[in-house]
Amino acid sequence: MWKGPLKRLLNIRLLDIPIIVYIFNNVGSVAKVEGESMQPTLNPDGKRGNSDYVFLNKWSVREFNVSRGQVVALT
Repeated sequence: MWKGPLKRLLNIRLLDIPIIVYIFNNVGSVAKVEGESMQPTLNPDGKRGNSDYVFLNKWSVREFNVSRGQVVALT
């Protein structure tokens, strides 16, 4: 009874994995800002439980579309 729906669910999820990997590698991803290095712009309280999340836009960096005043993350 469960073989049909379960098989369809697994097929859909297996097709989603390459799409998600492509998006994270080429379009962008979400990162958590912790610590004092970006205060007071990001994480102004500096408390351990209060963290900010930012979207890392990899598309504009690939096109060298970065201007003065933007935050850049290096790994």
